Amino acid sequence: MIMTILLAVLVVGCSTTSQDNKLETESFETNEEVPTSFQDNVEDIDNNMNDSMEKEMGMEKDMMNDSMKTEMDMKDSMKTVNSYREFDLEEFTNELSSGKYVVLDFYSDWCPSCNSEDDILKENFNTLENIVIFKVNHGDSQTSEDEEMIAEQFEVTSRDTGIVLKDSVEISRYSGHKNKLEYEELFNSLS
Repeated sequence: MIMTILLAVLVVGCSTTSQDNKLETESFETNEEVPTSFQDNVEDIDNNMNDSMEKEMGMEKDMMNDSMKTEMDMKDSMKTVNSYREFDLEEFTNELSSGKYVVLDFYSDWCPSCNSEDDILKENFNTLENIVIFKVNHGDSQTSEDEEMIAEQFEVTSRDTGIVLKDSVEISRYSGHKNKLEYEELFNSLS
């Protein structure tokens, strides 16, 4: 008997709670007036969230702008400092009209003396103002189509050839391996 009474109280309590929840839900669904203090709180929370999101987005945008500017500055500084580069046909074409001396230095990856010259050029002549040196791979399996084309254009048959151009015109050619002093003399004569 006691169990029956407890069960009845429980069922009645649950149905009352369920009706209360239904009434609350219906009042929101039918847009009945919600107490002003509740609406004010919701509006304040929305405004604070919007302000916070706008500030975060503004900070992220500023950080992205700073990052992009730094990256562009780095690229610009690399362009002005890197006088000794791997051959790239587009860069080569652009440099021909820059007013600088353009040197095509033909080498092969498998050649030990070419590799030692490569070290000399990297270490000592990578910051020249008026001279750009392109290392052009010639005569091995790593030679690109553009490098083959440029070698044919200038009739280069030997990997230890250098060609100096000014305003797209060949002004001198050298062959054989060079040491640091010989490169200094060559580049000083161009300055």
